[in-house]
Amino acid sequence: MTPPARFIGSEIYRGSSYGDWHPLRVPRVSTVMDLSRALGWLPPEAYIRSPRAKPVALHAFHTPDYVDALLGAETSQQVTPEIRARHHLGTPANPVFSEMYRRPATGVGGALLAGELLRHGGRLHLPGGGTHHGLPDRANGFCYLNDPVFAIQSLRRHGARRVAYVDIDAHHCDGVEAGFSHDPDTLLVSTHEENRWPRTGAVEEEGAGQVFNLPIPSGSGDDAMALARDRVILPAVAAFRPDAIVLQYGADALLEDPQSRLAMSGHAHLGVLRGLLPLAPRFLLLGGGGYNPWGVGRLWTASWGVLVRARIAGAVGAARAGGAARVEVARAETGDDTAGGMAHDAYRCGATRRDRRCAACACRGAGGAARGMGLRRSSGRGLAGQGCAMRKTPHDTRWTMLVKPLCMALLLALPCAARAEILTFAAASLGGPLDRVVEAWEAQGGAEVTVSYAGSSALARQIAAGAPADLFISASEDWMDEVAAAGLIEAGSRRDLLGNGLVLIASDPDAAPVLISPDLDLAALLGEGRLAMALVDAVPAGQYGRAALEGLGLWDGVAAQVAQTENVRAALALVASGAAPLGIVYETDAAEEPRVTMLGAFPEDSHPPIRYPAALVLDAAPEAAAFLDFLSGAEAQAVFMAAGFTIPDAALPGAGTPEPEPAE
Repeated sequence: MTPPARFIGSEIYRGSSYGDWHPLRVPRVSTVMDLSRALGWLPPEAYIRSPRAKPVALHAFHTPDYVDALLGAETSQQVTPEIRARHHLGTPANPVFSEMYRRPATGVGGALLAGELLRHGGRLHLPGGGTHHGLPDRANGFCYLNDPVFAIQSLRRHGARRVAYVDIDAHHCDGVEAGFSHDPDTLLVSTHEENRWPRTGAVEEEGAGQVFNLPIPSGSGDDAMALARDRVILPAVAAFRPDAIVLQYGADALLEDPQSRLAMSGHAHLGVLRGLLPLAPRFLLLGGGGYNPWGVGRLWTASWGVLVRARIAGAVGAARAGGAARVEVARAETGDDTAGGMAHDAYRCGATRRDRRCAACACRGAGGAARGMGLRRSSGRGLAGQGCAMRKTPHDTRWTMLVKPLCMALLLALPCAARAEILTFAAASLGGPLDRVVEAWEAQGGAEVTVSYAGSSALARQIAAGAPADLFISASEDWMDEVAAAGLIEAGSRRDLLGNGLVLIASDPDAAPVLISPDLDLAALLGEGRLAMALVDAVPAGQYGRAALEGLGLWDGVAAQVAQTENVRAALALVASGAAPLGIVYETDAAEEPRVTMLGAFPEDSHPPIRYPAALVLDAAPEAAAFLDFLSGAEAQAVFMAAGFTIPDAALPGAGTPEPEPAE
């Protein structure tokens, strides 16, 4: 007889926070505990208080020097520059806080206990676990220790020879893969958002042949996860015949989560959970990512309900009845489409601009998924209505039985039908002013515009992968050149739409202005703090910033203190929140954020000219040309100039890049 499901928790999660500015400032595990108790699903006999792992136990994966550094940082509440550089402690992602050792050690203690408790089979929920980025000698991606690794090791010590680890977090499980990628007795299956930090987990990464990475395109919803579940996850796990399954259950793939651009409801996760439960006698459900406290609390509580076989009827949420609040519970046990995804249901009805964008992304997902799973473009044109060249992975059987069917299913399930709106890919720094321009365009009866903001490099790669954008506005001429070189923009449509400046900003509202020149002692201004910048080798704002610092001879003095982010708005947020004292952003970004102080502008000759080229993507919707002209018109220009952008002479209605002269 299978033992009853048990829940390992701790009160340490209730009062612990990574800091007021950090994504993990929100309550999560305590919310699940409280809601589960309120619903009657967590009686005292099912609850087990998690022990805390001792330092010596951590040496089974983490180096003694790192464990000592982590303990020392919690004790002293500070780190030296050497410790920060070597072990990545005291960074914006991995800050110093009062429980920085005790909290993750509690997660590891629960993981070690889980292996022991499951030695005779059963189901266990450890929502405080799932810190899958931790590396042997350093903290990584909010994760100080790697409890999934310890869970797998503990299961092995207690009789589970073959362990299947499945990870459906929005971010790839780089730490777990580093520990087990070449262990034939550990199956690793990960679904994660394509091109999302840590930017590992490519489909070609196969370890010893037992690693299955499934990058999912941004905007993908429940259908994409269902295909991955039915065509890869469940067949791979069933064929592996594991003695135990560990499921990392990050909630950051939900539509309403701020740390990803996936568009799933709780049904996607619950479907994977239900499908895996019968496949092994030992089952450990971990937590993971998830930064919207309501989404995390609802999903993880419903999942505990599945483990204890609770009847879940209605929707988890508060409703007013007779003046009193009452709780209704989602129908997770039946799989009914009414449960667990209220925000996703709103998206289906087209309630918000972001929701509509996600719906559009479901179409372009076919192209991105095809590339991620091994399909290549042909003739430089989009996948919709075109031929596809297919290649095999090094393991032909794996390709034929698992990956190839998923690719074809994605292509069939997500056809790029005729679009009734203009899908615009725009550099992140345009957010705000461009939204106001879109509102003005639509108010005049223009076709509906959906804007997808990201770094210019990411957008260019998505277009090259087949994303059906109609219009591309880059913050870099180089990335527009890349798209043009691939033959993916309409001839004659390219124009320089806007210009911008580069500024140094501070989080201190009383910071004094500075003259940015070769004589500036930027290192002294920083002290031991961090300089927030967009990725200096990929994102235009970061590239311009590095070029300016190098041109002024300041780069070498501060390079070790640069905190790089995936786009310029993320760098702005670090400074606005106080996580970094200084940052380099566009002048327009500084104007949009009242919590930062502009210290000074970089000389124009210290970096390449900042231009925002815009162009129609090949086979764009007919309405897109009119919208591009509107962007170059007087009304839109007034909005952009009010936000601090400059208007190049080329940004006149109908002005395009001159066609090359024909050869004589």
